[in-house]
Amino acid sequence: RALVLVAVEGKVVAQGQADEQGRYLFPRILLREGENTLEVVAKKGRLTTRRVLKVVVDTHPPEVELLRPSDGAVLKGPDVVVEGRTEPGSEVTVLVEGKPAGSTSADLKGHFRLVAKGIEPGRRTLRVVARDRAGNSGFTEVRVTVDTAPPSLDILSPRVGEVIPKKSLYVRGFTEPGATVIVRVGGVEVGRDVARKDGAFKVGPVIFEAEGRALISVTARDRAGWTRTVERFVEVDFTPPPIEVRFPPPGEAFKGPRGELVVLTEPAARVRLRRGKRVVAEALADERGLAVISGIPLLPGSNKFTIEASDRAGHTRQREVVLLYDRTEGQLRRLGYPERIIKAVEEGSKVSLEAEFK
Repeated sequence: RALVLVAVEGKVVAQGQADEQGRYLFPRILLREGENTLEVVAKKGRLTTRRVLKVVVDTHPPEVELLRPSDGAVLKGPDVVVEGRTEPGSEVTVLVEGKPAGSTSADLKGHFRLVAKGIEPGRRTLRVVARDRAGNSGFTEVRVTVDTAPPSLDILSPRVGEVIPKKSLYVRGFTEPGATVIVRVGGVEVGRDVARKDGAFKVGPVIFEAEGRALISVTARDRAGWTRTVERFVEVDFTPPPIEVRFPPPGEAFKGPRGELVVLTEPAARVRLRRGKRVVAEALADERGLAVISGIPLLPGSNKFTIEASDRAGHTRQREVVLLYDRTEGQLRRLGYPERIIKAVEEGSKVSLEAEFK
């Protein structure tokens, strides 16, 4: 039977006889942590056989360093990216509340990355366990909040279709506490705010460069990265409505005690006709901006009125107008004068009148 010797780093630490089948067992050979050179020598008669082995002793658990997520992070779920470093070649497993959620192996540099799937929303404990090739296990864990839904977003101001009477406004509302609120006008960012503990936010002043229809876009982005956007159109109007008298023409007189006035102004503006402080008639401008006021009570001669136009934004403009009531024609007709005389009076023709009365 062969004599077997075992040497560690060149020093014989054990020896004995192989059995009849050539087997041998040395149960308590001490090795140091790390790499060991193990030499086995078998001698039988003049025959000697050697074999050199490299044996690595590893009794330490692998360290686990998490690059993401960090402790206390708010994560966009239900699938979460886990990334870090550990001992090269280790098997890495992620446990969420003790249940496996994903696994991978660290590369030659010890880097690992995996996606832990199906995590329920709320506060969760993520434990990352690394098991090296020697069977040692190490772990680290973090507490995170998993968010699986976009934030709510309630816009209080401006309202849908609101008429904005100034060149600026504040956008107000409520969303998820801590969410970042971004306001854009026509696709261009004009301001942002972070929602307070009660979810309230205020962005502004938002400045409008021109009148007309404007698209306001409000986006809330929570700490997990979820977003929600609300868009609404508003009408920007920061100038009073115009007033242009289309009828009657200047200097033309009404023949009866009731007159009519046609005013061109801003569409949907309300036009009032005042005599002093009293409103004597009013009308609403149509989609063309035309307002027709009929049945205006007139006194003989000149009637001075104030036209007042008010638009939906609350702006008001005033203009004075004089309406004439000439009742000469009616009086002459009641007195029985012929039509040619009445016509001559209307035309103010002295020649015609003299010819009639010769």
